[in-house]
Amino acid sequence: MQSSTHEQLEQSGPPHFSVDELTNEIKAALEPRFRSIWVRGEVIGGRPASSGHIYFQLKGSRATLPAVLFRGNASRLTRPLKDGDEITCLGNVEVYPPHGKYQLIIQQVQFSGEGELLAQLEALKQKLNAEGLFDPALKRPLPYFPRRVGVITSPTGAAIRDIVRTIHNRFPAQILLAPAPVQGDAAPQALVNALESLARIDDVDVIILGRGGGSLQDLWAFNNEALARAVAACPKVVVSAVGHEIDHLLTDFVADYRAATPTAAGEVVVPDFQELTLWLQEQTFRLGRGLKNTARQKREGLRHWAARLSDPRRLIRERWQQHDHLEARLLRAIESRRLSHENRLKLLTQRLMAGHPAERLQREALAQQNAVDRMKRNWRLLFQSYNNQLSQLTARLKALSPTASLERGYAIVRRSDDGNVLRSHRDVAVDGQVEILLADGALDATVNKVRSKEDSA
Repeated sequence: MQSSTHEQLEQSGPPHFSVDELTNEIKAALEPRFRSIWVRGEVIGGRPASSGHIYFQLKGSRATLPAVLFRGNASRLTRPLKDGDEITCLGNVEVYPPHGKYQLIIQQVQFSGEGELLAQLEALKQKLNAEGLFDPALKRPLPYFPRRVGVITSPTGAAIRDIVRTIHNRFPAQILLAPAPVQGDAAPQALVNALESLARIDDVDVIILGRGGGSLQDLWAFNNEALARAVAACPKVVVSAVGHEIDHLLTDFVADYRAATPTAAGEVVVPDFQELTLWLQEQTFRLGRGLKNTARQKREGLRHWAARLSDPRRLIRERWQQHDHLEARLLRAIESRRLSHENRLKLLTQRLMAGHPAERLQREALAQQNAVDRMKRNWRLLFQSYNNQLSQLTARLKALSPTASLERGYAIVRRSDDGNVLRSHRDVAVDGQVEILLADGALDATVNKVRSKEDSA
């Protein structure tokens, strides 16, 4: 009904629209025409909202354009937006019906001069990448226990404080600072000189090249070609920690490791002392458990062979040889593991002591010595326990030996002609020749009479 009325009105004269209809018509005609366009102008009337969105006007020579930079895109600004900034924006023109006006919804902002800088940077990145400087195969792993950490940054900036605090909170490592300016025309060569200076020091195992966040111009020194080549050629492992998470500088691509922030660099170059302590405790527990399992297996093996032990002396000698062999292997294994872990503990203790403050070093040295003493005492107790068990097993083996029975006054009687042991009175006849084995010799005898248990009774 409404459509037909509209057609009648059109036929009778100029078109008639409601406000909503006209706004929608303008929106449909305008928005598809102006999408993903670049607009250049001056920022005026900047008004950040509590939501994080930024509302302002783009001013030309004779016109102004309302613009909105929503929070997600505003967070990617290389520097705060302020009145008077000359910027070039990428965005879409949209109609805002409640106010009946059009506005530019901005997706990306480039400050005056940044476009040329970014174009230069992209060309340089392609050049260095073509030369292979970005090849992942060239990246070296971070050392697990760096003897000394070299840091290249401004001595007065927040970056050095963050790095020192983070490293010392995690591990008592030694830090060597090579101060250098981190922005300005003189910064690239100063950074190269500092890098080459640290690279010549033998006990510097890893170098952090860093600074805090800033605008693209503030960070431009780290996009310098000479600095990038120096980082790629450095014989030491280099960590690039420049700016914030969203910043990607040329040094990030050529360094062995890229840290999002200077604080993150401090976290990756040294291990966590508490985690290392827990690891040592776990290894000690696993060592003890492994030794107990080994001892249990050896005891079960001894019981197995003892159960299969028979009377002939030849088998007894073989079992004794096997027993001696297993005992020697067990003792060698115990001693080898003890020496291995003692040596590793001494090595770790020495490396911990090398970079530790004096008072803490003394406490750690005393604690390590106490641990070594306890370990030695526990080893002695464990070794004594094994010797006691071995003595008990030896006594039980001797008690089961036929020779032990002879020493208690018993004798073994066997026929002289075939050597078979007599187990019944039926195994020999009167006048039969027998041999009586005693503990210290043997008797040759002739059977005069044969009696059964009933005859004896």
